[in-house]
Order: sequence, then structure tokens, then C-alpha cells
Amino acid sequence: MEPIVGSRAELEKDLTQVSTAFLAWQTLLTQERAHRRHELIAYVFGADSIVARSRSKLPGVARVVAVDNPVQLSEFISQIRKVGSTAPGQGLLPI
Repeated sequence: MEPIVGSRAELEKDLTQVSTAFLAWQTLLTQERAHRRHELIAYVFGADSIVARSRSKLPGVARVVAVDNPVQLSEFISQIRKVGSTAPGQGLLPI
């Protein structure tokens, strides 16, 4: 998961960096963990135009979640909770 903050002056640079990082992760995960399901997510803070720009820079690389959209935010939080509660070894994490 990576945040995209639409109000940053360096938005285009941020999108390029996230795209590059996600492509690298996608390649590694595909090669090394083909037996596991994975999903790369960029969560975007900003107007619909920023969300659209993010989707255009990350096509096929990541799911883009508009956190300013209440429905998408709720689904995103539910997914995070589900993954967190089902991950093995939770009792082993240092708190």
C-alpha cells in the first residue's frame, strides 16, 4: 500500500515513484510467490481528477482507492481489517 496525496506539489514525481516501486514488487511477487494472492494498492487523498490521474499512471499495476469516497474508504478499511485479522502469527508480533 502506498499513499498518494493530491495536494503535494510533487504529485507527478510521487506517482512515478509509486508506479516504479509497484512494478518492481509485482515482478518479484509474481516470480517468487506465484502460489500466493497479492494486491498492490494506492490509496489517494484528493479530488476525482487526482484519483483519475493516479489510475492513469498506475494502469494494471495497482488498485487505486479514493479515500475521499465514503464507499471506497469503507471497503478499504474492511479489507485491511480482514487481512490483519486472518494473518498467521499475530501473537508473535511485538507490541
